[in-house]
Amino acid sequence: MSQAFKFSFRDDEDVEVDDASEGDAPGSDSESTVEGVPSLGIAPDVHDVDGILHASDHGKIILPRRELFDIRAQLMAEDNNLDEVRAGLSTNDIKPNIYEGGFKTWECSIDLAKYLISQAELSSFSNSPCTIVELGAGTAIPTMLLFYHLLSSAPVPDPPRQALVLADYNPAVLHLATVPNLLLTYALATNLISPESGDLEITPTLLSSFKAGLAERNIHVRPIAGRWGALLASLISPASDPPPGDTLILASETIYSPENTVAFTICLEETTR
Repeated sequence: MSQAFKFSFRDDEDVEVDDASEGDAPGSDSESTVEGVPSLGIAPDVHDVDGILHASDHGKIILPRRELFDIRAQLMAEDNNLDEVRAGLSTNDIKPNIYEGGFKTWECSIDLAKYLISQAELSSFSNSPCTIVELGAGTAIPTMLLFYHLLSSAPVPDPPRQALVLADYNPAVLHLATVPNLLLTYALATNLISPESGDLEITPTLLSSFKAGLAERNIHVRPIAGRWGALLASLISPASDPPPGDTLILASETIYSPENTVAFTICLEETTR
């Protein structure tokens, strides 16, 4: 059975980048004893790209983004009653400890993407092992830009390992927005869709092509959901599978309250050790 993702390029929230310019997870929580770090909310947990996709059965770069009304339509069809999802589809931008704004494309994420494309290093980062971590990924516009660049580069024999780590507070955001947007980016970069299109049919053939394309370029996608802190950092950089090469951490509009600053700082410090 196939499913279609609705996406758009041209409405008010579409993204054009110009060259001119976090459900509770099982297991113990080692963070709860850290002074100054809130232990409320969703505990960090790694999610599987295959599971997410199968559950969903320099110039100007235009990036496709799944539309919010399409997410609503899927949830209505699935009769999904998760509090985090209902909060994300309401008129509220955030609901602390339940929904942290990941379905919305925030303005600073577009600013960060514009900054990235203006950097000369963008043309060479794909030539060596690298780990890209986006904290508070949401719709993942900055990562989509870098992913598009990786896919647009000609495949080479024995390519260096590239890791894309996408961390968001809400598992539902990863499942319904973050990973679907990567799939749309892949379809655009490989000419399976065009800016004139409005639908992408999700078929077994497309999913197989997506996974084969990642494998061919040695790109590894790691979605992680949960709150900031040392536990999240340990999932981003597990001792059993250390990230390759240099680590680039992306974050924009992630902190809106002082009490989150300590946990976010711990996550940054632990990830970069």
